[in-house]
Amino acid sequence: MKTRATLLICLASGILTSCGNPDVRLRYEAEKLYYEADKAASAATSIGGSQDPAVSRTVRDQFGKVAEFCFTALDSVPSGTKEHRQLSIIAFASSSRLVGMFLDSRRFDTCATLLERILALPDIGKGEQEVTWYNYGRVIQLSGHWDSAQTIFINALAKFAPPVDDRGQVQLVLLNLPLRIHRALAEAGDAKGAKFWFDFAQEYYQKWSQANGKPNALSMMSTGNLARLYEDAGMWERSAQMLVAMKGPDGKTAPEPNRHLADLYVEQLNRPEEALAIYDELYGQLQGADTAGRPMLVMKKSLAYISKKDWAKARELLTQISTRWRGFYSQTPSAQYNKAKCFEMENNWERAESEYRFLIDNYPGSADALSAYLYLAQKIGEMGRATESKQWYERAEKAFDDLAVRGAGTGAEAMALYYKADLYRQREQWPLAAETLQKVFERFPNTEPGQRAGLMAIDVYRKQLNNNRTADSLGVVYQQTLLNAQTDSASRSDL
Repeated sequence: MKTRATLLICLASGILTSCGNPDVRLRYEAEKLYYEADKAASAATSIGGSQDPAVSRTVRDQFGKVAEFCFTALDSVPSGTKEHRQLSIIAFASSSRLVGMFLDSRRFDTCATLLERILALPDIGKGEQEVTWYNYGRVIQLSGHWDSAQTIFINALAKFAPPVDDRGQVQLVLLNLPLRIHRALAEAGDAKGAKFWFDFAQEYYQKWSQANGKPNALSMMSTGNLARLYEDAGMWERSAQMLVAMKGPDGKTAPEPNRHLADLYVEQLNRPEEALAIYDELYGQLQGADTAGRPMLVMKKSLAYISKKDWAKARELLTQISTRWRGFYSQTPSAQYNKAKCFEMENNWERAESEYRFLIDNYPGSADALSAYLYLAQKIGEMGRATESKQWYERAEKAFDDLAVRGAGTGAEAMALYYKADLYRQREQWPLAAETLQKVFERFPNTEPGQRAGLMAIDVYRKQLNNNRTADSLGVVYQQTLLNAQTDSASRSDL
């Protein structure tokens, strides 16, 4: 980490310069304490001791000692001096580490107090302030005060406008925040809240998308977020317009937004011919014979042909991938799923069923394979093959249970239990479905399957079991986790 490297350099220089100057001695002592705490944390992680409550408390106490030393020393060191700035940096770093530790144990009040102390530091940079304000809002949200958290987020977005740090680097944690909140509220079914944040986000991104002169990083990212916002709201044409507008200084649309535009043409706008032209253009821009981008673009072309209902051409391309890029095909279950679907759409169910079985047998544990179990069970049942359908449901339940055991405590278990709940829903076993969905949400609230399970659990309790009390209780907990599972996907800047 950059902060750690900086502190180590400061520690080395402090050994040479600490004599005679009390302020330098204080700074050196703070650097030494931080180094020792960081070393203890690294040692605990390397041996798995971070899971031991006693070890965690020891490390936490060390960082607490660093933070208290720094805040006390700052009172006696003149502001504006190098030593004051360095002590502020160490106070920020140690307090931030403490926040992470207390957050794990859900001590939100303690986290809020620490963050408030950080925000009172006069010498931390703009980037550190922006991240701290965001974390402060998240802690308030996690403590159950969503309205107050939203106020903090809005104030932070106004305070740090434009959302860049002291070096002019775009701070994605703030830039992406309106988009993430809108998406979370829309998924949660909060129409009023989603409308407010749609309007807020649209105005916010339109403001920063207006580049003065040549396009810059902020304007490009803001235009990309407008495209995402419109896509999340189902405004496909407007999303496409924003993607077309994402032209760099050379006047050309960058490859990634161009690819996303083609995907939009296929998936939402029924313009497969335009998508195929873009995919061919992107294919021609690739360097090297075996780049991973080639089979991916060929697969996307197959989806465009599926959109055109040209099943034979789609299968031809998928077969090309399986023979020319075997490694890619063996690691991409969706390609095998699409191949099976093509045969089904051509009314060749016998071959389609064989391909679905191949998907299940050769891509175990993948989402496509897990969903294929349930699809085959349902489809075969609709064909009047009741005994075989029952057997497929039993196979599915066993596969889900086995995966949950093998992947205990991981995303694999979350996904397995999610599909098991889907099995119960398909069979209209609503109490078991609700119980399983609630279990997934409570155990894995920060994962995508966990978030989906939370929403479904609320829906099943309310609509199928008439249990509004449990549904409302889960809704309160879900609101506290609204932004948790989206950090990776919504913080990307590739549009």
